[in-house]
Amino acid sequence: MIPRAVFILIILVGVGVALTTLLNRAAVSNSFSCKNCNVIVISIENLGAKYTSLFDPTLDTTPFLASLADQSIVFDHAYVQAPWDFASHVSMFTGRYPWDLGIWTDKDAIASSTLTIAKVLRASGYDTAAFSNTALPSQAYRVRAGFDEFVSKPVPAGTSDIPKIFTEATSWLSARTDTQTPFFLFIHPLEVFIPYGSRESGTYVSSSEIGAINSQARGPTREEAARSLAGYKEDVRSVDTALKEFFGRLAASGLRSNTVVIITSGAGAEFGEHGSVGLHAFSLYNESIHVPLMIILPQKTAKRIGGNVELRSLPATLLDILNLPEEPAFEGASLVEAMRTETAPQSISMAQTGETRSHFLSVYLQNSMATSVQSVLIPGGARFARTASAVSWPWHALRTPDGGVHLYRIDTDPSEQQDLGLHPVLSPKDKKLVDELVVKLLLIPSQ
Repeated sequence: MIPRAVFILIILVGVGVALTTLLNRAAVSNSFSCKNCNVIVISIENLGAKYTSLFDPTLDTTPFLASLADQSIVFDHAYVQAPWDFASHVSMFTGRYPWDLGIWTDKDAIASSTLTIAKVLRASGYDTAAFSNTALPSQAYRVRAGFDEFVSKPVPAGTSDIPKIFTEATSWLSARTDTQTPFFLFIHPLEVFIPYGSRESGTYVSSSEIGAINSQARGPTREEAARSLAGYKEDVRSVDTALKEFFGRLAASGLRSNTVVIITSGAGAEFGEHGSVGLHAFSLYNESIHVPLMIILPQKTAKRIGGNVELRSLPATLLDILNLPEEPAFEGASLVEAMRTETAPQSISMAQTGETRSHFLSVYLQNSMATSVQSVLIPGGARFARTASAVSWPWHALRTPDGGVHLYRIDTDPSEQQDLGLHPVLSPKDKKLVDELVVKLLLIPSQ
């Protein structure tokens, strides 16, 4: 029998260890807090994780972005909830799935009563502004709600205003007279989009060329895909350079010391992996939905977070970091716990395509990016039908319009060329995970 004194000592030691663990956990959690801090969200449209130096060190596309990893919390497997601009950002702003908000096509709009992170931050005393060179986050979709200022200036085909959009954002910051009031700034450049490249570097690929490639039933040749990708990479480098200059201005202004910066994207893009080049809105393969997600805190904490996460978690995450009251309407779970443990809990990231024929038509008409809009679109309705996706790392399940379910293992097959089907030989643990994934996939509505 254990002596009473020894028993009490064991209890006290146990309580002490538990208390120390809780205090350490609280201290680590508090290290991610930034009360009254400014917030800048930079969403670089069509910047897929696959083609960045951050995720592929052999590439020279984003050296500055890669250098930020030393002072950032990087989520290795972040997924959008829709592979097209408007729906993806609606989810990013509201914390909800696009289909739960009735967003099925480019003509749909969120209800005026829908809560957004901009509304919450403005109600909490923040100045709010957004700068975009795409027409999609416009008043028609009510995404502007909550922003004191929303500047949306679509650019004509073959032109670039990537430096200008960051300059305008910097000018807005410089013009603020009340420096005691925190701000929320959203910057949304559309540089990485058709047409690709520049004439000066010899990498220019026009919208009509992309359309001609995609109109071939055979799909793009290796040469066509490589040429389009070279132009895309040129655009990515331009964004990376602009980011470097913008961060330099932030540092010079002294704002970096009390500003949370988030860098991400509304979608990726494919270049021959699954039958097209430059398009993404109708595809839910990994290259179209896996995007960078970096959270840069004033204290420059460096972490790499494993496990898959959803971009709809950003509103709840920001409220958590800013020590603001939790908003129940933001359904996406905060990522602060994943930041603390350095791994995201096992979860399922879901996404769905929209009516992409009308989406692309709308984009090109509003932005005047093609002389022949129809030449950019892939003929035939089947490839534009709605598809659903569910990811639970490393597994990815796709539901195609014909009702078929396809399964891929992303860690060993990142380009998703080997469909494992519905009945692969799996360990009991993986089988349970895949079964849950498929059930969740089948529950995603198709309108």
